[in-house]
Amino acid sequence: LRYMKLMAIKKYLKIWAYCCRFSLISATTYRTAFFVELFVEFGYILWAFFLVQIIFSNVAEVAGWNRHQMFFLMGMNLVFAEIFVNLFYVWGFRTIPEKIKNGEIDFVLLKPINGLFALTTGQPYIASFLATIPGIYMMIYSAGRLGIATNPLNIASSVILFLCGMVILYSLSVMVVSLSFVFLNTRFLSDIALKLSEYGQNPPPAYSHIVLKVVFFFIVPAVFMGSLPAAAIVKTVQPLYLAIGTGLAILFLFIAIKMWNFFVRRYSSASS
Repeated sequence: LRYMKLMAIKKYLKIWAYCCRFSLISATTYRTAFFVELFVEFGYILWAFFLVQIIFSNVAEVAGWNRHQMFFLMGMNLVFAEIFVNLFYVWGFRTIPEKIKNGEIDFVLLKPINGLFALTTGQPYIASFLATIPGIYMMIYSAGRLGIATNPLNIASSVILFLCGMVILYSLSVMVVSLSFVFLNTRFLSDIALKLSEYGQNPPPAYSHIVLKVVFFFIVPAVFMGSLPAAAIVKTVQPLYLAIGTGLAILFLFIAIKMWNFFVRRYSSASS
């Protein structure tokens, strides 16, 4: 049984590698479109950078975080968002409602691979992957200005929280787009979960009120989508949050898969 699971993982990794190769070839074939996409991605990053500069030209701290700590958080959130957009959103979740409406999803569900895997990871968006570079630079630069020493334990905690946030956002996206099987003209649904990740741009103390804490730590755990991973390096994070993040990631993924399978079983082809 373990051998079969390992072979299945190897199979899907191989399929994903082929998908990445195809996306890279496609992106570099249409170079003008590729550079336009890059321009849009970097334009958004510059806008966010100047917004933070304007804020800190008027205040010294935001929720107890200084300029360089906020720049680190901004870099972390940019990397998180761009990785999600690259792997799952542009050619994945964003296209699912239209594929369900037009019946194109029929061909995907008939393939001998997991339909959810094919629909959400089948074509990575290369421009967003390159757009992670400025975010990584911002984190390195800010860490240097803050004088943060390399601590393997803090880095490991940040990576775990980051992965938990990615699984949670993926699961929320699956739950939301699953409703496209029931409702028509739901292209906007694919944007809802991605918009929720923007709440990860704020430092954890911004959600100190009990209502906000319940909402953004447990119901819609946006703090795991940049905020807590950044805090694990520039501040401190209680070990309890590692357990909470892991538990929420498993729970949300379980619910998402059950919800997706429920609607797929009751799906009638658009051509029928």
